[in-house]
Parts: sequence; C-alpha cells; structure tokens
Amino acid sequence: MTRDSIIDWPLNQCVSSIQWNTKVHYDIPFQLQDLQDKANNCLEKGLLANHAWVGSIYNNLGSAYNTKGQHDVAITYHEQSLQIRIHIFGIHHVDVAASYHNLGTAYSRKGVYDKAIEYYEQSLQMKKQLFKGEKQTACKYYEEAWKIYNVVVGQFHYQALLAKKRIKELSQ
Repeated sequence: MTRDSIIDWPLNQCVSSIQWNTKVHYDIPFQLQDLQDKANNCLEKGLLANHAWVGSIYNNLGSAYNTKGQHDVAITYHEQSLQIRIHIFGIHHVDVAASYHNLGTAYSRKGVYDKAIEYYEQSLQMKKQLFKGEKQTACKYYEEAWKIYNVVVGQFHYQALLAKKRIKELSQ
C-alpha cells in the first residue's frame, strides 16, 4: 500500500489504525545470505564430519546394511565410524572397541572369517584392558549386597542366593 492509494472508506477505517513501517530493510537479505554462506563453508570444511554423533550414525548405517546382507557397504560404514571414533576418543575407548566388534561381525557375515577373528580379537583385548578393574569392583558391590540381603531378607532368599552366586562367579 502506498500513500497515494485510493481505499474504500470502511476499509480505510480498519487500515488506518495500523502503523505502517515504511522503511525497507534492504540489508536483511544480505545478512541472511552471509549467514548461509558461513554455514555452507563450515560444512564444506568438514567441521561436523568428525563429531561423535557422526561416528554413531555411520555405525548404525553399517549395522543396517549388514542386516540387509550388503556386507561390503556395511564394512565401509563401520570403517568410517572406526576412523572418526579413533580421531575423537583415541585408540583406548569403549566405542572404538565396539567399532572393531562390528567390523568383525560384518566380515563374519560376509564369510571372511580370518579378518573377522582379527577384529574380534582386537575388540576383546581392548575391552579386557578397559574393564580390567570392573570385575573387582562388581565383586565388592555384590559382597555388600549379599551382606544386606542376609540381614534384611535372610540368607536363603532368592536375591541373597543370587548375590552369593555372582560373588562366586566373579571370584573365579
């Protein structure tokens, strides 16, 4: 609407209460374009490519393709996941061990058993290294639980017997 427009009188009464902002902001589209360019630049530089969630997504894609029977595609995604996880977490991390395990599964389903065994062994060694102190900690917690169950519900209660069984298993 311009100042010289001819408007019906009843409509003019409705519209006249609106305070028109006649200033045009020509700079806003340029600012938006600049922000869009900066966002695209970040994506092109791959600033998000090595984020932890990207590694998880590659891992999930690998698992999905493995389930579909497309093992070569699955292996590619699991390898990408492994590289991102090593880059972010280093070689001694539970997610890296999971990636090795998933690569072992993909190679096993593909029928390349030597490669599968290699990845499974890497995963196993890493998990043993990462969780070596967990067994003793778990045993201590079961011992404490067993003592409490003995007092509260008696030594022959199901939970007390289960805690005692877990202590025996972890002590071996």
